[in-house]
Amino acid sequence: MNHLHINSNKKWKYRFFILITGQSISVIGSTAVQFSVIWWLSTLTASPMVLAYAGLAAYVPQILTIIFVSYCRRNGMSLSMKCFTPGF
Repeated sequence: MNHLHINSNKKWKYRFFILITGQSISVIGSTAVQFSVIWWLSTLTASPMVLAYAGLAAYVPQILTIIFVSYCRRNGMSLSMKCFTPGF
């Protein structure tokens, strides 16, 4: 039994490493695309207003997500259906 427990522990670490590596590559790619779209819009239009709106459209969803997650964690809620039920 002890041998099986050690193997499952190694599998867990390997799966976690694969998952976190994939997520890291995904975040880097998404950030690069976000930055390049803002850069492209600013060079295409040469308008500071378009640059400001593109920056807001890119980063406001991230800021709102951070606020929501921190609210749920501060109130001791897991990020499950508890946060999505009415009257939480």
